[in-house]
Amino acid sequence: MSQIFCWKQTDSVDGALLDRQHQALFETAQDLFDALSHADGLSVAEDIFSRLMDYSANHFAAEEKLMARQKYPGLKSHQAEHRAFTDQLLAFKNDFKAGNGSVVSIMLPYLQQWIKEHVQGADHRLGEFIKVQDERRTGASAG
Repeated sequence: MSQIFCWKQTDSVDGALLDRQHQALFETAQDLFDALSHADGLSVAEDIFSRLMDYSANHFAAEEKLMARQKYPGLKSHQAEHRAFTDQLLAFKNDFKAGNGSVVSIMLPYLQQWIKEHVQGADHRLGEFIKVQDERRTGASAG
């Protein structure tokens, strides 16, 4: 079976909690890919929606709390990306509940794009910002 959603160390944002949550997103996306590869997408859809909704609620809250604590200058735009993801998930879920089973296969490229642009983009920028802030604090306290 092909692994298209495989978390690697290069995906780390250097935060144990955030990395674990990102790993869970990768696993959920891979589970969807595996199911679709076996024409079982509809049978796992409810579970995938549930896992993605839990992920977005818990992960986004943790990440936004961290950004606020770190006084991250990109907080507002990052929050907007989170809201857009959650809104899209809800739209997918509502379409599915209304009988549109094809939405399950549309989710896969959406998740690929989200991981590429947000997790490997915006979240990496956040990780770099936090690393620099930590180095400044550590350097300032060491001197």
